[in-house]
Amino acid sequence: MSGLKFRILREFLQLGYSILLSDVDIIYLQNPFNHLYRDSDVESMSDGHSNMTAYGYDDVFDEPKMGWARYAHTMRIWVYNSGFFYIRPTIPSIELLDRVASRLSREKAWDQQVFNEELFLPSHPGYDGLHASRRTMDMYLFMNS
Repeated sequence: MSGLKFRILREFLQLGYSILLSDVDIIYLQNPFNHLYRDSDVESMSDGHSNMTAYGYDDVFDEPKMGWARYAHTMRIWVYNSGFFYIRPTIPSIELLDRVASRLSREKAWDQQVFNEELFLPSHPGYDGLHASRRTMDMYLFMNS
């Protein structure tokens, strides 16, 4: 069923409509449209619970024995919630929905995992990344509990 959600969304994007997707377990305390930027292909609520986890941070491992090369940096960010996001009718957005629906029709996978992999994984040998612009919703206005 989760793959069907992405196929239906794609049809509306093809018609030129922007979409605020909201699963049935979302509660509104105020109008969400008043707080959207609408400047990215995908604008989504984060599953993060702090500024670091919601918006990303440089996670540094320090190994003093390595001398000048002692610091190893990794970028960390918690996943987007595939049950609440705003998506604009752009080519990268349509491609995102195509990729997610295609994978979910072939793989037994969690739709949120596939959604995030397709949205965030960079291009590398054997894989062409999505090139979609992303914005994380304000975690104090769009909170996941």
